[in-house]
Amino acid sequence: MPTATSPTPTPAVAAITPPVASTPATPREAFCGLLQSFFNEPELRRFVTFLADTDLAARLPGQGTALAQLALETTLLLEREGLLAAAFARLRAERPPRAAEVEAVLRLNRS
Repeated sequence: MPTATSPTPTPAVAAITPPVASTPATPREAFCGLLQSFFNEPELRRFVTFLADTDLAARLPGQGTALAQLALETTLLLEREGLLAAAFARLRAERPPRAAEVEAVLRLNRS
């Protein structure tokens, strides 16, 4: 006698969607994002320390500050001190394989 078989349930397949690349709303946000993608907290502090002859790093928030906040404070400081151009040049020099990313953010800052 034939036996009744129940259909094998099809496993649920989750929709796979690639992450949506969000476009920064402002040149400042783009620069902050660049800093966050290039550095961790100690590296960013070191970058600022060696960027200019002044003691800029001492004017940043203390150790343990979230990277996003530190990147924003770094950006604001560099803007105030007129050091964004120097920062872009140094980023290109320190990360040659990522020069295209630096250039893209630089173009946003020029517009």
